[in-house]
Amino acid sequence: MRIRTALAVAALASASSPALALNQSKHYDITLASCTHAGVPSSFCKRVATEVYDVDANEFDDLSAHSQIPDGVTACDAANASLWRVFWLGGQVRAAVIAVGSDGSRASADAVAQHLGRALHTVQDDCAHSGMSNPQHAWHSLADVCRGTTESPDVQTPAFACASNETDAIFSAFVDVLHDGGADFASLGNVETDDDKHWPAYSDVCDFLGSAGDWKGTDTRWDLKVVRPALTDRLVRGMYGADASQFAYVCTTSSNNVVPQYSYDNRDTSGGAQSCLKIHTFCLGKADGVAADAEPPPYETDDVARDAPAPAMDASVHGGCSVGGSSSSSSAAVPFALLLVSLLLLRRRDVL
Repeated sequence: MRIRTALAVAALASASSPALALNQSKHYDITLASCTHAGVPSSFCKRVATEVYDVDANEFDDLSAHSQIPDGVTACDAANASLWRVFWLGGQVRAAVIAVGSDGSRASADAVAQHLGRALHTVQDDCAHSGMSNPQHAWHSLADVCRGTTESPDVQTPAFACASNETDAIFSAFVDVLHDGGADFASLGNVETDDDKHWPAYSDVCDFLGSAGDWKGTDTRWDLKVVRPALTDRLVRGMYGADASQFAYVCTTSSNNVVPQYSYDNRDTSGGAQSCLKIHTFCLGKADGVAADAEPPPYETDDVARDAPAPAMDASVHGGCSVGGSSSSSSAAVPFALLLVSLLLLRRRDVL
């Protein structure tokens, strides 16, 4: 077993300067590039990249999947939740790899891709979100769409480099785990090749954007220099078979080392968040249900978005940058979200 070597690679990859979630297209591109570079079969790489992409559609409300801090949760507890997620998924990757080595079935190969993709999404998102709350994220996303800025954490070049480095390190370890588990590249090629990518439900996107008016202007991100290497470490350890007794939290209530001693993104939000016709049109246009020829969220700007993946049709299944809480139906939730977005400019003002 080569766990020490793999962890050393992960540590080196994490040692670069801190960066500021990635849009779905970047998730796909980064994963595909790292997987291909590791020599893994193309069919498997595409499936893993699709799984990474689809976390935003399938797990929108689970903020631990996106390295974010939910309302009312401390940075320490949120970081530990993301760490436990990738550690557990790492164990599932190992179990599925062993199954592939034993039976070589398509179902086992599919399971490897699914678990690995879900874990990679969390690691990659940390490079951009670093615990950023939904209201703070939504504030910046709205600014980009409506004012042409580049404030969103999803479009920061340093975040792309960070995510690429961590993904490279994880695939290096994955290749070792594959051989240790008795599987090989050929067996991974026997994977379901469906490349059907999904965007989040419209109701989730509009609820997320509507949360911008809740931001109090305080930067809530955790210390990336602390959490970044810890996430990769826990995922690699999980893939190498460490059990729950060997899992270590990154902080405790009495020793909260994930909260940075500085804040570089505090804002005066008393004037309310930015909104614009493009946002109103997006949410209003979907109020009558989900269209078959759905368009991407307004903040999804990468070229890969032109591939037009289908939307997530089930509004009870979520993932990404949500304010939390499931919608009873897509058509019912959107008008409420539209109202929120329409009132963004007023929500932070005191009305006499």
